[in-house]
Amino acid sequence: MPDLPVYLLWEEKLDFSHHLFNQFEKWATKIIFDSELADHLPNFANTLLARQERARWKIADLNWARIESWRELFSSTFDSEERLHLLQRAKKINLIFNAYETEFLYHTQTQAFYLQAWLATRLDWVFTSSKELCFEYQNVIVELLPKVEKNLPVGTVISVEIFTEGKAYFLFVRDFLHPDQVKTILCDDEKCEILSKYIFNKVQAGLSLVNEIYHTGSSFHFKEVLKFFSSLQV
Repeated sequence: MPDLPVYLLWEEKLDFSHHLFNQFEKWATKIIFDSELADHLPNFANTLLARQERARWKIADLNWARIESWRELFSSTFDSEERLHLLQRAKKINLIFNAYETEFLYHTQTQAFYLQAWLATRLDWVFTSSKELCFEYQNVIVELLPKVEKNLPVGTVISVEIFTEGKAYFLFVRDFLHPDQVKTILCDDEKCEILSKYIFNKVQAGLSLVNEIYHTGSSFHFKEVLKFFSSLQV
């Protein structure tokens, strides 16, 4: 139907020589990939960006869509100059993610990779080095910590801790009784307070594909994150 956009969900490894991909891509308005199948994220990012620059279709990724609620939570929490200043003074950030693996899902760290890279590109952090599950920037260290939770989707971010150079401390943590709810806690040298309770979609994993279909074009933030990973020699 030529008057409607065509969305292609490509749930295979990123292989542009695949005969089916070459047949389908010429009809696609947008191609939705799944970085869960990428064994090496910098290679995935570099290959995808290089091909998309000369293609007519837009790009999306299911793992990027799966952290949408976390990005919205951060945006709403640090929406004032005061809190944004606290985030900019972060010295250490811990991202705890669900390292539970299945037969088909085993790249459990990808969503945490994306979330920390999104923060880095939005806050203009200067990358210095990385090793395994740790990213070092000029003024802040981000560590990804695996934890097995069989009742949560594979790879989902469980909680985030932010330690600032002052005495302010942020904790974003899922409620163990209601894992779709995330509490935001702010502590300083005088008190701790619960800033908000954010409710994620209970069927967030299932909605990730729908979200990417309804988002038009390629996400600017997503492309900046891909550029970040494509520049890494790790």
